[in-house]
Amino acid sequence: MNIICRIVISILFLSPLLSSCTKVWHDPDTSVPSKKVDITSILVTPTIYDGAGVEIEGRVWDLLMEHSQNGKDTYSMFKLADEEGNYVNVKSKSTLPLVTEGELVKVIGVHRLINDPETNKILNLVEAYSIEK
Repeated sequence: MNIICRIVISILFLSPLLSSCTKVWHDPDTSVPSKKVDITSILVTPTIYDGAGVEIEGRVWDLLMEHSQNGKDTYSMFKLADEEGNYVNVKSKSTLPLVTEGELVKVIGVHRLINDPETNKILNLVEAYSIEK
């Protein structure tokens, strides 16, 4: 009887532990660990989010298609604005879904602080890994 109780107790304790170890695999080239944040939070404290994965939502404005310096890659640059008009710049590869002006989208990517030497301004740039409509 003592052995049966030990087996039942060990099964009850070990089964939740073993089931919690399984995870869904995500391709590291197409996904990034991110936290859902507001655009305002990024603008108020940009150094906290520098190099961090962020998930932001907003409307697309000032959409531009550009080529890389080597001329082989095409990417789009746009401003992602919230309802108050606060925005961050977004750079997305041509392999991501195309966006249109004024469209409401969710962008998942890495936030970067970029120093523009010409204007001596700090720019907030999100390098998009995923765009959802």
